[in-house]
Amino acid sequence: MARILAKQLLLSGTSIGANVRESQFAHSNKDFLHNLEIALEEARETQYWIDTLIESGLVEKSQFDSLLQEPKKMTKS
Repeated sequence: MARILAKQLLLSGTSIGANVRESQFAHSNKDFLHNLEIALEEARETQYWIDTLIESGLVEKSQFDSLLQEPKKMTKS
């Protein structure tokens, strides 16, 4: 189970950066926004997988505390 969850976390987590990078080279505002929306969806999915790992007891919450604070920091700026 841990391997499956870790794989899902890796896939969604790395997809965030890939979609942000793709948005930087968008051919239109519509493409730009679309890629950023996908990145946001992947960020939410990544948070889900982190929560699932914590709730399953496979990892300690303290291992992800700083990472889980990132979305909160971004909304405060």
